[in-house]
Amino acid sequence: MKKQVLFFFFGLILTFNLFSQSIIERNIGDFNRLKVYDLLNIELIKSSSNKIEISGEFPSYAVVKNKNGELKIRMELAKRFRGSKTNVKLYYQKIDKINTHEGAIVFSKDTIKQEKIIIKADSGSIQDYILDVKEISTKINTGSIIYLTGRTDSHIGKTTTGGEINAETLQSEESKIYVNTGSIADVSATDILELNIRTGGIVNVYSETKRIKENIRTGGKVVYVDKD
Repeated sequence: MKKQVLFFFFGLILTFNLFSQSIIERNIGDFNRLKVYDLLNIELIKSSSNKIEISGEFPSYAVVKNKNGELKIRMELAKRFRGSKTNVKLYYQKIDKINTHEGAIVFSKDTIKQEKIIIKADSGSIQDYILDVKEISTKINTGSIIYLTGRTDSHIGKTTTGGEINAETLQSEESKIYVNTGSIADVSATDILELNIRTGGIVNVYSETKRIKENIRTGGKVVYVDKD
């Protein structure tokens, strides 16, 4: 009986040690562009150095490649599309462009403060940020969703094929929005708002805007939420 108890506690200690060792750290060099695939979960953390921490399920199967400043993170072929429980903390110095594919999720708990940023999402991926930027460009396709809050001087947003731009709490001075093929955009702008909507696209406007230009075709729709 004593041996069984001893083996039980030894097993617990071994399991704990294995779990504590399951975080993989890597130095990744300088980069300013990011691409993510295979349902991976990526948390962006502003830092004085670039590094990555991988944990959760199948951390050793995560592939990280930096080519000419473009960082790609995906799963090995044996675990392709199985990264939903693989968690990545990405510490970065500068990031200008973020591109997500294949159901990947990228987010930041902190405010991203910089001059401009380009965000692209397709294949059911999700991105979520608090921003303090002068310019932002977004392109959201094929069932992907982006959540934006904070502020910007200018927002150029494009969404098609069931994509969603959720930017009602992103305070923008000027916004130019293109919505197509059953997509939805929730937006705000104080000074200028240009809307281009077609093929069943919907734009919900959550602000009183000084100047609005509408170009609506083929079943497109605009809803002014804060207006009677």
